[in-house]
Amino acid sequence: MYKAFKVYGNDIETDLPNDLYEECYSSGMELYNDFKNEIEKNLDNFKNPDGSLDGKQLTEEWFPLIKADVFISHSHKDINTAILIAGLLYKVHGIKCFIDSCIWGYADDLLRIIDNEFCLKPSGSYSYEKRNYSTSHVHMMLTIALTKMIYNTECLVFLNTPNSIYPSDSIPGEKTEDETLSPWIHTEIEMTKLVQARSADEHRSILKSHSVLDEAVSIRHSADTSNMETLTYKQLYSWLGEDYKDKFDALNNLYTINNKRPNVVYGSIRR
Repeated sequence: MYKAFKVYGNDIETDLPNDLYEECYSSGMELYNDFKNEIEKNLDNFKNPDGSLDGKQLTEEWFPLIKADVFISHSHKDINTAILIAGLLYKVHGIKCFIDSCIWGYADDLLRIIDNEFCLKPSGSYSYEKRNYSTSHVHMMLTIALTKMIYNTECLVFLNTPNSIYPSDSIPGEKTEDETLSPWIHTEIEMTKLVQARSADEHRSILKSHSVLDEAVSIRHSADTSNMETLTYKQLYSWLGEDYKDKFDALNNLYTINNKRPNVVYGSIRR
């Protein structure tokens, strides 16, 4: 990852003209569905001779690395906004986005299959201890997959909306930082600080030679996004309305967007 942005607000869907919204949302859905590969849901193909599961093969099948330029981090309640932004970026500048919920859904499916085979008791209920163990394995694979995607994409865009973040000034008491109830958003925000930074040129040289989880318990996690640059929808529209020679030139200009004065008319976005 080279740079991370946080986009505030949740009004992009209502601000865009209907025809442009439908056009870009459709484009985003095509990308979203392309990432949903057919998954082998029979565990027999992943079993070792001793009956254990091959974690490497499971990860490669269920959580494969995908070639994308931008990683979109979002609440599952903002999936439509994520799809729309992915469609906008791809349609206007050919920038391919990875929508992280593509992986989340697979994690639930995989966990259910493993639990049904390994954690069911004769009574028909699940073993609490075995389910804890299976969940730790699947969530570990998911966390590693998300970390690799963040590392391998050139840019991360975090949708900072009321669905994902509790602002510090909205929390009773003396809270001094934003918080989130989502363990996955918390993980992705922290990974932007921990993964090794790589230049845009390094990402591009590599390219030329890669879910819905409803929280059952409310646990608030720190959501410190101070390392991310702020990006408004007005700036995004302005950037989308400009002409660039290719997607890399467009991304280079995005990285310097806070040095420019936004000046946008919706109709100027190229189709």
